[in-house]
Amino acid sequence: MQRLFLKFLFACSLVCLISGCEKKPNPVDEDSFSFLMGDQEELWQFVKTNEDFSNLEFFEKNYEATKLCKADLHAKPLVPKTVHFIWVGPNNFPETSIDNVVSWVNNNPNFKFKFWTDRLRPLPHPSMELELVSNFPFQFFEKEFVSSTNWAEKSDLLRYEILYQQGGIYVDHDVICLNSFEELTHTYDLFCGMEPPHQLVLNTSINLCNNLIGSAPAHPVLKETIERVSKRWKSIEKIFPGKDTDSTIMRIAHRTFSPFDEAFQAKASQLGNNDIAFPANFFNNMGKNPGKYAHHYYASTWFDDEPAFEKNLRRRLTKISRKNNQILLFNAFILAANLFLVVFLLRQKHIFKRYERKN
Repeated sequence: MQRLFLKFLFACSLVCLISGCEKKPNPVDEDSFSFLMGDQEELWQFVKTNEDFSNLEFFEKNYEATKLCKADLHAKPLVPKTVHFIWVGPNNFPETSIDNVVSWVNNNPNFKFKFWTDRLRPLPHPSMELELVSNFPFQFFEKEFVSSTNWAEKSDLLRYEILYQQGGIYVDHDVICLNSFEELTHTYDLFCGMEPPHQLVLNTSINLCNNLIGSAPAHPVLKETIERVSKRWKSIEKIFPGKDTDSTIMRIAHRTFSPFDEAFQAKASQLGNNDIAFPANFFNNMGKNPGKYAHHYYASTWFDDEPAFEKNLRRRLTKISRKNNQILLFNAFILAANLFLVVFLLRQKHIFKRYERKN
């Protein structure tokens, strides 16, 4: 009996020892690139393709290499302290976005604010300066701006030209400011943010967003963006010539949206510049984590007959991508069926010849 009791005590001690040695889960590093991109969130399920992981690797290297750059608040800012808002087209500036403008003014009291528009209209905030597009001296995109039939695309063209010529911070009207951008303007030659992971759009679910860009004048990334837009302008028009919504969305996505992402990957942090693409949580709320500097509400209204253009953009592109994938899958099935039929017929022919020889 005593032996059994001793064995029981030994077994209990062994169990306690083993359980005490179990590995505890590693604590989450809330400052890591992957966490700030949402790897703890449900949206991480969209990160699947080789291009997704390749993009993550590139942007993580960029972020880790430049995030520790120090600001010299006593020196001249690298990015001019001017915030540019653009509103073109017949619609009135959304009343729901006025609070967003106020947030930028309140968090950045030493900044200048410009309101770029194509017609006389009330300023969203009394501290803003009115800038008419008709007075803007285009260097690159005047013909493209006139020929474009979509207000979102016109806005893309304007933001790249304005930032290249004047520098400053471009921001969409549906972005609320949560913190001062003072330090960022003294630290980086160019800064922007990444989209949260999302359903596959075009080739990847990981990409930059052009809704908030801070830049020094004449920056190489913007020059490269402008050159890429100009180079593909007519060819993309031929590929997606229609006036329907799907054709318009695909035309904008290829012609003025994706060139900025491509240009950043080609030209960022060259010639001694400090350029950074912040992970998504810097300019977007992620789950329970508020954006560190801003949050994008995705509430643009560039289509007269279709509200929430940017939300619709991703939805429609995803739908188109699915259709394309279905078409490719169907074509692959037809090809496989044809190959099977050819092999089957050749085999039958071979069997028939052998049968003839035997007879």
